[in-house]
Order: sequence, then structure tokens, then C-alpha cells
Amino acid sequence: MRDLNEDLAFCNETEPTAFVVGPTTNAGTSLLSKERHELYAKTSTVELAEFIAEAREGWPEAIRRAIAAEAEVFDICKKRKIEKTRVYKSIQEEVQKRDL
Repeated sequence: MRDLNEDLAFCNETEPTAFVVGPTTNAGTSLLSKERHELYAKTSTVELAEFIAEAREGWPEAIRRAIAAEAEVFDICKKRKIEKTRVYKSIQEEVQKRDL
């Protein structure tokens, strides 16, 4: 299982700027800083540039929400005296069953 706090720290340590997709040329699709529209990187496809731009803003938010949800589950487990490992096992089984 991934360490969400470590993943969030990694996100926060990377480039702090948001990105926008710029023009596409024979050299690839430009990924620009949102504030200054300076070239940050070139990608092979528009879809990849869009994914990177969306992930830069979306993943930290998703990770924060997952951390909060996990904390809430652990709080419920503590109140109901349910062992955390049982909950993890149940979640892992559900993920495998749904092929997520």
C-alpha cells in the first residue's frame, strides 16, 4: 500500500507552478507555466500535455482527500474497536474484485 503522506510531499516538492497546454508543432506539444506562459516541457501528444497539466493540480487534491478519508475510517475503526488490518484487507479484496 502506498504512503499517501510521502506521495503528497513529493507532489509539493516538485515544480510549484500550474501548467497549461500550449501550441503543438513538429517538435511536440508545449507545456507552459500557467502564470508566465514560459515553456516548461514538450510532450509527444496533446493528451499527455493535458494529463500532466491536470495531474499537477488534481493529484495533490486527490491525495489530501484520500488522507482525510483514511483518517475518518481509522477514527470509525477506533470508536467501534475494529482492527485496521481487517479494514485494509477488506478494501484490498474489494479493489481486486472490481479490478481497480
